[in-house]
Amino acid sequence: MPTSFSKWSGSECRCWASFRRSRVFGVFGMVSSLAVVAGPIIGGALISADIGGLGWRLAFLVNIPLGLAALIGSRLFVPELGTDTRTRPDWIGTALFSIAAVLLVLPLIEGRALGWPWWCFAAIAVSGPVAVGFMVYERKRSAAGQSALMPPGLLANAPYLRRLGLVILFFSGIPGLFLVLAVFLQSGFGLTALQSGPVTTPFPVGVMLASMTTERFGNHYLSLRIATGAALLVIGMVWLRFAIRSTGVELNPYAFTPPLLICGFGMGAAVMSLFQVTMLSVEPQDAGAGSGALQAFQQIGAALGIAIAGSIFFGLLGKGGMSASADAASRFVHAAATATHYSIAVFATLAVLVGVSALSAGKDTK
Repeated sequence: MPTSFSKWSGSECRCWASFRRSRVFGVFGMVSSLAVVAGPIIGGALISADIGGLGWRLAFLVNIPLGLAALIGSRLFVPELGTDTRTRPDWIGTALFSIAAVLLVLPLIEGRALGWPWWCFAAIAVSGPVAVGFMVYERKRSAAGQSALMPPGLLANAPYLRRLGLVILFFSGIPGLFLVLAVFLQSGFGLTALQSGPVTTPFPVGVMLASMTTERFGNHYLSLRIATGAALLVIGMVWLRFAIRSTGVELNPYAFTPPLLICGFGMGAAVMSLFQVTMLSVEPQDAGAGSGALQAFQQIGAALGIAIAGSIFFGLLGKGGMSASADAASRFVHAAATATHYSIAVFATLAVLVGVSALSAGKDTK
């Protein structure tokens, strides 16, 4: 191996950069998985402790000291990088993107609770033109030689945009389901926040195991890993639906362990590969904007999933809502089991789309 980067060929440099990037995604997966494992348990403990009578508010307030620790750590350990002081932030582009996202996501989240007033549909309709205005503004800003939130290279990058669509679809399948599970366990069957945390812990444990396993593959078999992970998520979700349906008056928390572990392993196998294959379609000069957009669309997908799964779940709870009654258990079981249908459909669609794409690519190379 060359001892100096100056002696490397262009292909060697790209291979080394690709290898380093895959390692970074693997480490990111493991660290974030550990955080997700600890989060429900620590959050549940804080809520149950009810320090100062703050109750559930502590789950949010704990982010203040954690944020301060992150700021101090970044100052101590992140090296200073030389930047172009002439570059100015794209404030207008940021505002347009944020407005488009809020106009789309807010009505979907709040519409059902508010009875779907007219302004919800108006906001969703307006979000499209605002998004188009954002893209037009970004092109004009780039043409003028100014920094853009979304450079034209990304807006014209069809593979990257398609994979962003997969990111939205993928991340819409998980957060909403965990919202449903939390309400199902705590309001439907009386578990405390501390008790419900360990019930869902097998999921992030599965993510961590998958991240540790798939990291050694680097950038190999990315599409196959995404399709396989999505297929495992379908299997786990179907099993989870069966576990929910089998719940009687008394809850057996151990029935949720196998399906959540499978779901977590599928998530870990697919998500890092999805990040890798998305960023591999981005040119090096657009990597910063590309990774930022990926994270933004990940959050949009999560918000959409919460809106859809929440609408299904709370809509099926019926007039009884969250109140306890003789038929409360059966209502929660029916609503939660039905809400899993969305996640099953999402991951089945992903498994088929990415699987067919992987098979087609394999045939083209023969």
